[in-house]
Amino acid sequence: MRRLVQCMLFLPLLLAGFPATVAKTAETKATPITFNVTVSLEWQPGTGDLVQKDLLTSQCGSTASAGGNYLNELVAGLNQASNYLALYTNNQMRLGTVSIYTGGANWSSANIRVLADSSYRPKSFVGGIVTAPMTYASPHTGRSQTFYPGAIHLGRLWDGTGARCGGWSMSDGYRTIGHEWAHYALYLYDEYYRQTDLAPTYCTTTGRHLPGIPASDPAIPATDSLMAYHYRAGQVWHGGAHGGTCDDTPQMWVHGESDWDTVKRFYPGVLSSDTATEVESVPLSVSMPGISALPLNSSANVKVRNLIAPKLTGSGYMVRVNTDKSPQRIIGQGSLATDEIAPLPFLGVEDPAKDRAVVVMYDATGAHFVADSDATPLTIGQTSLNELPLQRTSWKPCMSITPTLTPTGSGTSLVTQLVVKLRDCAGVTGSVRLAYCPSGGICQPLVTPTLSGGSFVHTFNFPGGVGLTEYGYIYARTADSGEEPEETIAWYQLAGGVGPATITGHAPLLERTVDPSADVTSMAMAGTNNKTDSYLLYSSAIPAHLSSTGPLPTNVAGIIDTPIDVQPVVSSGTGSLTWSATRYDPALAIRLSYNQDLVSRLRISEDRLVLLRLEQGVWKVIQTRQRSIPLDWIATGLQTFNGTGATFALGYLK
Repeated sequence: MRRLVQCMLFLPLLLAGFPATVAKTAETKATPITFNVTVSLEWQPGTGDLVQKDLLTSQCGSTASAGGNYLNELVAGLNQASNYLALYTNNQMRLGTVSIYTGGANWSSANIRVLADSSYRPKSFVGGIVTAPMTYASPHTGRSQTFYPGAIHLGRLWDGTGARCGGWSMSDGYRTIGHEWAHYALYLYDEYYRQTDLAPTYCTTTGRHLPGIPASDPAIPATDSLMAYHYRAGQVWHGGAHGGTCDDTPQMWVHGESDWDTVKRFYPGVLSSDTATEVESVPLSVSMPGISALPLNSSANVKVRNLIAPKLTGSGYMVRVNTDKSPQRIIGQGSLATDEIAPLPFLGVEDPAKDRAVVVMYDATGAHFVADSDATPLTIGQTSLNELPLQRTSWKPCMSITPTLTPTGSGTSLVTQLVVKLRDCAGVTGSVRLAYCPSGGICQPLVTPTLSGGSFVHTFNFPGGVGLTEYGYIYARTADSGEEPEETIAWYQLAGGVGPATITGHAPLLERTVDPSADVTSMAMAGTNNKTDSYLLYSSAIPAHLSSTGPLPTNVAGIIDTPIDVQPVVSSGTGSLTWSATRYDPALAIRLSYNQDLVSRLRISEDRLVLLRLEQGVWKVIQTRQRSIPLDWIATGLQTFNGTGATFALGYLK
């Protein structure tokens, strides 16, 4: 079954570096709008990387045929995505000149940012094409949103179930880019769930249930919207009689109009035709500045050798080190499991003398495990299998990452700090060092945090938001003298607003997810008017204060992938506050999406998945309100926050 991505929504009209000319000719044809696009890859690909071989060994099936080297395949996918954009806008929009960079070059200004992660679920900031925060109120609903500059983030591949399989030139890949582009540049919201209760649905005024339509059904091109199910739809919703399944979707809840009417609102020059027109393939103008010659290989096969616990899952990282072994660069590789047969290609491995493979795992008790190529005779080998022994560490790091907002006026704000708190819950560590590592960039130098209240605390500062990426990594290691350092790594993702922000402020990134990731939607209104904006940061949880006795409910066999730490914050007056029910911040509905590809590789049935929340050191099952097997997510009812965030996970029943 194909999986729908969860993305983001917001406002209009300052188009960042996208020349757009629209004019009606005497023949009532619109001059096509072209969008010039910058793409940046987090890593430096090689011409003979192991990605192609992995498509065959990791059971990718019929989605395996991603031809050529990675850059050629990506260019082919972008060409197809441009044709798909032309198809669903009736030949009135296309991608224009595409500039592709590698190794993280031009990362902060790229419209499309490609992570090496093999588990990352595509996502985008709705209205992220704007050059500056822009507030917009729907004339139909009166709801106000602020669109913030942002980007489309992709994993290494996408086949509808995960980022380990599927080339970008294949239908599932390029249609997903087209779906994300509709969020990012056309300001469209999703139409595959109900806003009021998060129940799965599909926008169609024809009454069709899209996933039930056979692939050969000739009516598929006439389905209502690619915002509902882009794997089968070739157009946006042009409107029609109300009362169908479109009415309670986020698109109608925010904009109160059809997709096409929203497109016309932000691009007044487009014509109102709802008649599909034949699309001619027009090759993109593609440049690759700064790319002279690619290496033959910049990847290495990694596998975790486990003699400790079955079905243990975690996150893998390629870590390039300086001479003092501090991190110079971190590139996330996605989810690994201890029982997998096929190894995972780590991408971006350029110098075996400096590049290491690190895999971080936790069990249900919070015990910390690391598989590290630094423990083997070589750092990481490109030509042979790197089978890393899994070792239980002596420390038990418990870490949280919380953003701090700085109001910028007119109800907008910037994330200007990340506050990292780390405690050794095993009580054996006397001191630690921390580093901030942006995606696509160079790590900041190691710092020594302050010991406060039993936790090591450090605030990473980003004046004006400069230097902070929407996705990144926090590196931590022990610094006790005379001992071999222990280390751990966490990824984080900054998303859009939550709670009152979904109505009067920063529109939310409806997103992630890969390993369980958090998609937070407000189901209530705040009781005060002095809160102007909000953000959400979620990260791979390094669980705090887990009980060593009875960590899981008796009917739960284990946890799928990395738990997720959710940290919502709100801008209030001149400061920043963490989300708390004691201040009448609204309860939030939580939707955890999961990596269906990983679930399948572990041979765990999706209908056995349950939601867990960490409460006073013990995992507890919380009620599942909605579930979508086709779309790979589970939603809770309202969840309150106490000012310190919350940790969630997906477990599976015995």
